[in-house]
Amino acid sequence: MKEKFWTVPNILTVMRIVCVPLLTLAIILDLRWFILTLIVIAGLTDALDGYFARKLNQVSKRGANLDSLADNLFYYSILILVLVFRGNIIVTYLIPIGIVIGLSLTVMTLGYILHKQIIQYHLYIGKASAPFLYYAIIGVLFLSRDTSSIRISFYVSFILMCLGYFEQLILVFIQKKIDLNTPSVLSEIKKRRKRVKLK
Repeated sequence: MKEKFWTVPNILTVMRIVCVPLLTLAIILDLRWFILTLIVIAGLTDALDGYFARKLNQVSKRGANLDSLADNLFYYSILILVLVFRGNIIVTYLIPIGIVIGLSLTVMTLGYILHKQIIQYHLYIGKASAPFLYYAIIGVLFLSRDTSSIRISFYVSFILMCLGYFEQLILVFIQKKIDLNTPSVLSEIKKRRKRVKLK
């Protein structure tokens, strides 16, 4: 049976992708409130697509891949926009940003070597880091400021993302068949224990 594309979670994910060119235009034209609106929409769709996928039983491999594409497109676009338009603010964060990019590329590279696919899991810890990251993005792009609350929010997000990528690395090595919708290493261990009990 052919997998339906226009499901609620996929529509939300596509909305996040559409936000990228609109956000670029808003920043170029310096439309401050439009910038804020688009970041909030992106943040809400990021939070809700996975929720509705599980709630409506619309979890799919295609949806997981689309979500990964949307995440990468949005975050890397944000990074480029910040470097170009708010470079004076972001310069102090270049080392942690480099670390996160390095960990992300390591997961994707190892995933391709071991499983012949680009891997980006959708873990609970990743979702937990998102509100802090979006707050920092709003601070830099909308307010054009680097306050103590923005710095704290950024570094909390940075720590959570690093932990998330280490968790992804563990899953890359322990999963024989990749399931991008695995929420945590703990859930994978529980699933394995159930399999052992059934045997």
